[in-house]
Amino acid sequence: MHRGWAGRNRLRGVNAGGRRRVPVADPTRRHPVVRQIYGALALFAATGSALGQTTIPLEIADGGYLYVHVRVADSIDAKLLLDTGAGINTLSDAIFARLGDRVRDAGTHTGTRHNGDRITGTVWTVPALTLGALRKRDVVVGRFAPPNADGLLSMDFFRDQPFTLDLRAGRLTLESASHLREIESSAASIPIRLKPNGPFELDFFVRLCIGDSVTAEAEFDTGAGFNMLMLQPEYMRRLGITPDTKPRGALEYYVYSTFLPDLHYCAAPAVRTEKQFVGFKEGLIYEGLVGHGAFRDRRLTIDIPGRRMLVQ
Repeated sequence: MHRGWAGRNRLRGVNAGGRRRVPVADPTRRHPVVRQIYGALALFAATGSALGQTTIPLEIADGGYLYVHVRVADSIDAKLLLDTGAGINTLSDAIFARLGDRVRDAGTHTGTRHNGDRITGTVWTVPALTLGALRKRDVVVGRFAPPNADGLLSMDFFRDQPFTLDLRAGRLTLESASHLREIESSAASIPIRLKPNGPFELDFFVRLCIGDSVTAEAEFDTGAGFNMLMLQPEYMRRLGITPDTKPRGALEYYVYSTFLPDLHYCAAPAVRTEKQFVGFKEGLIYEGLVGHGAFRDRRLTIDIPGRRMLVQ
């Protein structure tokens, strides 16, 4: 849960200063041991979207945290956490130092913590940010980096570019229009609701089904790792869950935590997880928040322009 900058435990798109660590969904999770997917990263010039289909290596850390390599200002290589719940893009202090006067003050941005607190901070513009064949100019960034990365890559970067995560193979593909049509002909489609906040912050939400009768709209957040599911405490009553009195240890971050027998995406019932961890969080401003564990053995296409996810 890389939330030093925005969202559940950080500001959405605001320089929040220090990072407050909170328990992760899987209480048995070890420190990340990165499974490196080796390969060359091709960098070509583009503007708003990739000119053709391009495949990029994807690093997958223990727990399901996703990393890609980008080039900043056409000269600085950086490793970013791919975080669909990040709100905006961010870069580390070290990258800022190397950029020097190529960074321009872009004013301020107001973000919201997971508990509803609103805080305003400074954002900056960098000349370019490139991922594979996708090069975007004058990209607005915050100043923050989670452990083991040089910053965060958010959905703002992909506003005009569908991409596919192949978590089994360790690849990210920037999709062409023709290949996207091939995918949609056979894939299950999951609608998404976009939640912009200003011109350079973007998150999205999906509809989850728990059992046969309970649903929740949840922020889809790869930055939370594979195993995360967070719900408002009201869902304990709706699910017929009565908390026990056992000490929760590190999981005291939640009102209560347990495992659900079944969780699936309402629009795609075959996309499901069994024995899904859930933490009930007081003050959560969304109905829920979910990681990407249901897709660890699938190919997931995130199509922001089409407001959908396609699952193979």
